[in-house]
Amino acid sequence: MLNNLLVEARNLNFDKLLVRVFVVYKNANTNQILLLRRKKDDHLPNQEELPGGKIEFSESLLAAAQRELQEETGLLIQDLNLFQFIHFFDFEIKQQQAREFLLKVPVKTKKITFDIKEHDAYRWIDIQRLPQANLHPKFLEIVLAQRLATVEFEPV
Repeated sequence: MLNNLLVEARNLNFDKLLVRVFVVYKNANTNQILLLRRKKDDHLPNQEELPGGKIEFSESLLAAAQRELQEETGLLIQDLNLFQFIHFFDFEIKQQQAREFLLKVPVKTKKITFDIKEHDAYRWIDIQRLPQANLHPKFLEIVLAQRLATVEFEPV
């Protein structure tokens, strides 16, 4: 299914194909996701976002998610079967048409090493508090409209 979605997006000639990952830490007491904060001197300064980025032409969706997650957080998800597809949406950025795929992946640790080239802070936030996060308004609108913030995540 994921390969078909990516092939379809490539056939539609989007200028950018992106992936974002809900990194989920869940135990008996908490259900949290990881947010990274963009640097002050970067595009969308101080904005929080999910880890992710551009899908390279030669990559599968899962390989891109795995690579971006490792580059931005130091988390290495060996088992690609842990990634689960949630949703995709289309938008315009800098006069380019983009499609962004949202995946989720459970983790067993909250310890990360974030990439200081793009981000200057990170935090774990309860999934119910996501609407109060400093996310891009359009992204937050999509997350809330699709009820993605209430998606049940299975414990690891």
